[in-house]
Amino acid sequence: MAKKLGFDIHGNKLTLKGEVTAASLETGFAIFKDSIILHKETVLIVDWEKVTKLDSSCLALMLWVQSLQVEKIKLINLSKRLQILSELYGLSSVFQAELKSEL
Repeated sequence: MAKKLGFDIHGNKLTLKGEVTAASLETGFAIFKDSIILHKETVLIVDWEKVTKLDSSCLALMLWVQSLQVEKIKLINLSKRLQILSELYGLSSVFQAELKSEL
């Protein structure tokens, strides 16, 4: 069984948590969608630091969030894997992105 898609919205920042996969979106997208639509004018930053698992469906999710915005959203704390997926799908220019800092 897939883990649930978790998220918090504080101000203009959306923090994703847990798994962002096709399976977690199948079970959690309706709640996510309702929450994002309520906050669509303020979501300008998406933080990926607390994401534990992802697949290419996370890019579709970010394209959907971006479609609700006038300004380009900023993705922060991206894993190298997510950056590579974004480049492979030709989406690097769609979002502002910052890699997770490696200590």
